[in-house]
Amino acid sequence: MGAELAFERLQRVGSLQFSDENKKAVKMARIKRNEIEHYQFNIDDDQAKILVGQGFSFVFFFTEKHLELDWKTDCLKEEHLPLIREYTDLYIALVTQAEARIENDHLYTLECTCCGNDTYSHDVQRCLV
Repeated sequence: MGAELAFERLQRVGSLQFSDENKKAVKMARIKRNEIEHYQFNIDDDQAKILVGQGFSFVFFFTEKHLELDWKTDCLKEEHLPLIREYTDLYIALVTQAEARIENDHLYTLECTCCGNDTYSHDVQRCLV
């Protein structure tokens, strides 16, 4: 069973509810995994940090809400995991800033092909994350 089918079954059979943000995180992880597998992977360091942060944001949400595990607090105390916390916090901050700018400046946006968020500004011609 692939990740997409497993995710669909969690929603359909397990009756788990996921926000659009969580659905996008899973979708982008799948897309990037496929790109890596088929040698079509080409992102810069900043994009990689955003994708890692996005992925772990979903992992932390899922483990806390559905498995009653607090990985963000318990597991990130290890000395080799501060980058995961840094990238996760960076991602959340960047999305929050982008959403505020979109609302405040009344920007027209599209879904970004890199992060999957509705943060690609037609006016600025780039993803605001």
